[in-house]
Amino acid sequence: MIEEISHSFLEEAKSSPQLLADMAAMEKYMAESYGERIFIELLQNADDAESKCITLYSKNGHIFFANDGKPFNQHDIESISRSGASSKKRGETIGYRGVGFKSTTYLTNNIIIHSNNVGFTFSKDLCAKKLQISDINKVPTVRIPLYIENIEPEIEEEIQKLYQDGYHTIFIFRDARLVILEEELAAINDGYFLFLNHIHQIQINLLSIRRKFKILRDNHRVCIQEVGHEKKEWFIVGNQQNKSIQLGLKIDEQGQIIACDKEEAVFHCYLPTLEPTGYPFKINCDFSTDPSRKHLTWDEKTEAGLLNAAEQLFKMMTETLQGGNEALLSIFSLLEKRQSFSKFSNYLSEKFIQLIKKEKWIPLLNGDMINATEHKRKPRFLETSEFIWIRDHSSMNQLTPVASLKQNSSLDSFLEPFAKGMYEIQDWITILSEKEFVDKADQNMLGKLYGQLLKSIRSKMLINNEVFPLDTCFVKNDNNQLLIWGSKKGIVFSKSFLSEFINTLTSNDIKWVDNTYKTSFTKEQSTGNDSFGSYKKKDSNVFERSLSSIFSSNKKTISKWRAAEYQCIEFEQIQGNQAKDVSKQNLGYDVHSQTKTGNIRYIEVKSISNRNAEISITNNEYTAAHQYGDAYYLCIIYQLENQLILEYIQNPLKQLQLEKRVKQWEWICDDYSGDKFEVDLN
Repeated sequence: MIEEISHSFLEEAKSSPQLLADMAAMEKYMAESYGERIFIELLQNADDAESKCITLYSKNGHIFFANDGKPFNQHDIESISRSGASSKKRGETIGYRGVGFKSTTYLTNNIIIHSNNVGFTFSKDLCAKKLQISDINKVPTVRIPLYIENIEPEIEEEIQKLYQDGYHTIFIFRDARLVILEEELAAINDGYFLFLNHIHQIQINLLSIRRKFKILRDNHRVCIQEVGHEKKEWFIVGNQQNKSIQLGLKIDEQGQIIACDKEEAVFHCYLPTLEPTGYPFKINCDFSTDPSRKHLTWDEKTEAGLLNAAEQLFKMMTETLQGGNEALLSIFSLLEKRQSFSKFSNYLSEKFIQLIKKEKWIPLLNGDMINATEHKRKPRFLETSEFIWIRDHSSMNQLTPVASLKQNSSLDSFLEPFAKGMYEIQDWITILSEKEFVDKADQNMLGKLYGQLLKSIRSKMLINNEVFPLDTCFVKNDNNQLLIWGSKKGIVFSKSFLSEFINTLTSNDIKWVDNTYKTSFTKEQSTGNDSFGSYKKKDSNVFERSLSSIFSSNKKTISKWRAAEYQCIEFEQIQGNQAKDVSKQNLGYDVHSQTKTGNIRYIEVKSISNRNAEISITNNEYTAAHQYGDAYYLCIIYQLENQLILEYIQNPLKQLQLEKRVKQWEWICDDYSGDKFEVDLN
């Protein structure tokens, strides 16, 4: 059979010498460009042959590589001889390019392949002699297989020994450039073996490289142990029968899913590429790659593969939540850790986010299903621990994803950037109407909840005259007795309640509460709490430090009819700051202000019609905010009755949830909170 194939190829070469020379040039280019992926080519061929064990070693200047898979047949010989003529099908086996084996010619121009007790050789010298071509550079090495009957005794001895050890196919690279392969073998990691189908033992002994790997596969888990090193474990997500798309999640010693190292988080086309996935896990699919298999190439196959990967990722999340698979809940913390923004990882992320926003995949405790945008996010005025306590002890848990109630769940944090749902006034009224909840809640929390609730009610009433009765809401007096809010008997509130309640509201808010609900918080404030001036600061829980050192509380007025930028400048000057208008310089901010202590503040002014209007920042402003960080402020200005409200937000990129919308590039925020300062208008 070999002689027949050899004769056919020799006649073909004689009739097309120029084509043969072109093949030789192409082979040289392939070898020089992709010679550092030689082991990968041999590895994938062995796995395709369903090998369980492989060995690679050097002896007397030759490299021996053997596997115990299926022996060579006629199709294999023709495939390895003809560039691009491989019979492998994409997605069914690892290798699909007949050109891949040509990279091994970087080691030598003389290769022997022995299988089924029959040997043939690829030899540039022998082919040149048979074709009577004097310039061997015009003859490719891997093209014409030549039957070999007599092999040097030292090589024949090694071949027979390998056969006796159970190996079926042996590659001998004669007088090889060992150092080239040594460098590649030193860089091998567990990612090379993770998505293989059959190989479970690898032994390497070449020059200074002594390495031995064992791979154990148990259902979805793969354990890769290199002798003398810690074992690496991975959890493989995907269809075990159809391995067209798989996710590789790293596992720690306790069996918990963890983020893999950045260099491990790459796309695989069954073997690792250098393209980052963008997330701290691996993704294996039938992508198109360049001939080196190092980089993905963009075509319909790769695009379809990335879409399949996004769908597999979404499917895994859905099954995790709906099937109650707590072992995979930590995947949500991994999805928050974007590490790369290449065009491939961006496309994957874009398709994945489209799915989580569109499909209803999150089961709530009440049995409903929602998508990511319908999730209700944590109110900003609550600490995470407070929010979790309220959710666990009230009917709020009925509107909560089941997985969020699990211990150490990271689902809430993952959903936060997408969540548009908010807890409305009626939700808080319902919670505060639950007797058991109010009885268990501490006074500080109740003070904070009532303060925020009444502030929201006041805003609604001022805007559209909505009425929200509180005659079903419970509150506790200073003896922790349950009473109905606004009880005619009057309520003596605890100091803890009053402290949180009053610090949540402005002086005008408190006057409104007293007038509306016939309470006496103004009296409480004046007799036992801090006084409220014209610049009483709202505790927005946005800042980690108070801005009271920046703003003074001297009573001043600001012109009603001036442009918003000049109103901001006036207010800055009231504080003793040196402020100037730079809005026409296109710097990404409107006001340059220097405080009395010499600190520079870059202020972008936004004028809105009412507190419920959304704000936006341009791409230029976004860049400036990123550049200046804590020195950058938004000053949101709006009018409320006869007062001008200036709401300052420090470092808005850190404090706000911004949504990018395609009009011109602007960053939109419809939920903001900052330190408010009320100034009387003249």
